[in-house]
Amino acid sequence: MIRTTKRGHQQLVSLLLICSILLSTTSIVQGDEWTGCVDPNFPTKKVRRGQLTTVCMGVGPDGDFSNSTGYGRYSFKPVADDFSRFTIPKSYQRLVKDRNVMSGLEGNITVFSSSQTGLSFLRQYYDAKNKHVFPHLTAIIDVTNGDVQGIA
Repeated sequence: MIRTTKRGHQQLVSLLLICSILLSTTSIVQGDEWTGCVDPNFPTKKVRRGQLTTVCMGVGPDGDFSNSTGYGRYSFKPVADDFSRFTIPKSYQRLVKDRNVMSGLEGNITVFSSSQTGLSFLRQYYDAKNKHVFPHLTAIIDVTNGDVQGIA
């Protein structure tokens, strides 16, 4: 499950996040320009085992996010190196049925995780053609010396 290993003088900490997307009243932030996922009060804070760290989940349309695609962002603060679960109640209703979370959200819906300046790949939450929802997504955040190295 979650483990810490030592490789030379570096310590690799994996933070396992089960993102069970079920959308709630959690506030959503529309992003025009991505600058990272950090605590605005402590933007340079390092990830440390046993301490709160900021993790974000982006929700948007299928496709290329590189040309200023609008997306919504949810954030939460799990404890680093502890099992964490991020649940967003009513996501199916708000994202798939009502489509009232953001304008321009049509067709497939994708999500991604971010922390500091690390980003995961886009993952499909809703397949519009087959009307299939993928409600449980996992993100593993790899950290070395307090800095996010990647998100799988």
